[in-house]
Amino acid sequence: MIDRAPISTRNFLSQSVKEGGTAFQKAHGVEFWDFVSLDPEFQKNFCYSMEFTSRISMKAMLTEYKDGFDSIGSLLDVGGGSGFAMAEVVKVHPHIKGTNFDLPHIVDTAPWILHDWSDEDCIRILRKCQKVIPKKTGKVLILDVILQPGGDGLFDEVGMIFDSLMLVQCSGGKERSDIEWKRVLDGGGFLRYKIV
Repeated sequence: MIDRAPISTRNFLSQSVKEGGTAFQKAHGVEFWDFVSLDPEFQKNFCYSMEFTSRISMKAMLTEYKDGFDSIGSLLDVGGGSGFAMAEVVKVHPHIKGTNFDLPHIVDTAPWILHDWSDEDCIRILRKCQKVIPKKTGKVLILDVILQPGGDGLFDEVGMIFDSLMLVQCSGGKERSDIEWKRVLDGGGFLRYKIV
């Protein structure tokens, strides 16, 4: 059974910075994704919250990037949870063959999201994507935060909160600025990219 007692993360955060690991692991004794897989109620709530976030971000993506899907024949959502995001894409673009991919305990009840991973891991993931997508027509879509350090835009503060969450929850995970994204994309073999 997993202890759900309220925990002050400040001490665990400073301890994890000094000793390595994540504050989440220090507080709960397991890494975040193991915690999710061990607690069905937490998993259900986590998946619901991720789907709720997807409802907002997918609406924006399908509005702002609508023409970007025209040349796509098949699409893989890595870390797609319940499949909500993929379902929304295919509903608007029925010519796309969509595949939802996630960890077995997530798919069984229905992530790999780049902000969960270190730069080195993201580069490895992107290099694997490079190997399987068509050279001339393939593309990788990344729906994630772009940090604007010192920015005062509507979502800049939210981006910093997400970055703090990644620090607590994922070993090596973080939100990235456009310069950091460029470094990761270049390392993964994607020399051309467009931020929408």
